[in-house]
Amino acid sequence: LSRKEIEQETFVTDADDSANFITVGLTDESLQNIIPVSFKEEAGKEELDQIETFNPDKFAEKLGPLRIALTNTDLEEENNNEIIINYKSDNGSITGSGSEVAYKESIIETFRWLGYKKANLFTNGVEGIEFSNYGQEEELEITETRNKAYLVYQYDESKAKLLVPSPESLPTIEEAIAIMKKGIDEQELKPSIQEHIGQIDIKEDGERLEIDFKQNANVENNEESIIMLESILLTAKDFGYETVQFNGTKEKEIGVMDVSRPLEVPFSPNPIDGND
Repeated sequence: LSRKEIEQETFVTDADDSANFITVGLTDESLQNIIPVSFKEEAGKEELDQIETFNPDKFAEKLGPLRIALTNTDLEEENNNEIIINYKSDNGSITGSGSEVAYKESIIETFRWLGYKKANLFTNGVEGIEFSNYGQEEELEITETRNKAYLVYQYDESKAKLLVPSPESLPTIEEAIAIMKKGIDEQELKPSIQEHIGQIDIKEDGERLEIDFKQNANVENNEESIIMLESILLTAKDFGYETVQFNGTKEKEIGVMDVSRPLEVPFSPNPIDGND
């Protein structure tokens, strides 16, 4: 296929670009999904300041209406791997199960990409945040790998496709791949692996994952295949793998990937252009 026929060549940021991108966990309008997007870091400006001032409305025309759950929140680094979350509240608590989950998940999904291990929670400078359904919590553990499958979120046909982690963690990479084939209807998450791909054989070798497609899978240089391979790469990263070898593709190059060799897992999903 010509480049004009490939709608989007990549949905991820390269591992080598980790110092140049900041990833924030947004939500959809209904607070169903946490949607990570990655934007280019502004030189000379503190990362936390850039997160605090990030405005998803700027990208609504391309991505659809997305929200940042960490509103009314001050961020401060406590040490190299802990972040202070200071919720500025008039009523003292975060109410509504959707809002509570979105707030906590957004913290984890934003700060895991920056290498933080723990979030210390405060309300108006006092230790702890009161969640109406969970009670008071004073800290959140942040883990880089969460054993989640990546699927496709798209607000409507006129908006961009985004790669989104499943709401729940999965026990095995095999179960994650199975979810990626089905999608999750109740979350409005579409499959990232299309039905015609058929059986996928999975082999594990330490920190490397090997993915074998059957001869009739038709893994070609098109957006559908780019989404599939990059979703698998992100899922592999979420399970702690460092590289993925794809076998059985029709072409050597798919999107920006040279699939003739093992591929390093990407840094993060959904790069967005600040000029969009």
